[in-house]
Amino acid sequence: MKIFFSFAAADRDRVGKLMILVRKAGFEVDSVDGVLARSPITAVASEILSSRVIVAVISSDNPNVFYELGLAVGAGLPAVIVAIGDVLLPNDLASMPFLRLTDDVARDAGSLLLHLRGLNLGQHEQRLPSGSIEEMLVAATRDTQLLEKLSPAKFEQMIGELLESRGWSIERSTARRDAEADFILSDPTTKKVTIVEVKKINSQGRVSVDAVRQFLGHMSVMGVSSGILVSTAGFTSSALAMAADTGAVLITLNELLSSRLRLTPSDISRT
Repeated sequence: MKIFFSFAAADRDRVGKLMILVRKAGFEVDSVDGVLARSPITAVASEILSSRVIVAVISSDNPNVFYELGLAVGAGLPAVIVAIGDVLLPNDLASMPFLRLTDDVARDAGSLLLHLRGLNLGQHEQRLPSGSIEEMLVAATRDTQLLEKLSPAKFEQMIGELLESRGWSIERSTARRDAEADFILSDPTTKKVTIVEVKKINSQGRVSVDAVRQFLGHMSVMGVSSGILVSTAGFTSSALAMAADTGAVLITLNELLSSRLRLTPSDISRT
């Protein structure tokens, strides 16, 4: 998927670092600089329109940026607005996905990737490279507002792709009943089955003992001895106590990102 970056010449160095990280995540990126290096100025419009998304970097009065943004949006392309400094945005941009750059380019790249993930690209939506899934989830743990913007279904999908990128074979339920898990994992070597459920809750909340009791019930109904319950927040002490000495692993998003769920014949553990 190609992303067109629109920015002022004065912001070239700063935006260039961001573009490098987005490119490393597996995207094709382009800009006016890139177009002019290989084509005449008349080719800029066609390159914008051949992109799937435009990222407009606003730092001050950038007439060219607003022109390119207007061209893209008028043609139906989704857009992400990136602000530099304390610049005020026009009211007509208020409804677009937005982030303000910080001094941490890696964090900014993760935030941008998360915004890109949330865009509705319809039938043209492409699955992001697995490396960028990790970056987006890390960005979400650092900025709760970004995490809140993800729907539970989208978050569940991202967790599935993260686990798949770590070597699991995944079966996704299409018409789940209450007694079914979000994912059914199998070890490619041993074929051992593990169920996974994902809980996206308020950052101030905790997964209750009732939720863990229900999860253990799902494990019993499905006839599996191991399961993973992933939460965006923590677990109550009673929930942790209930899961102790069972085959259920209770793990937060932060813990999942800092660990590797090992593919072993007899157990699932954190490293």
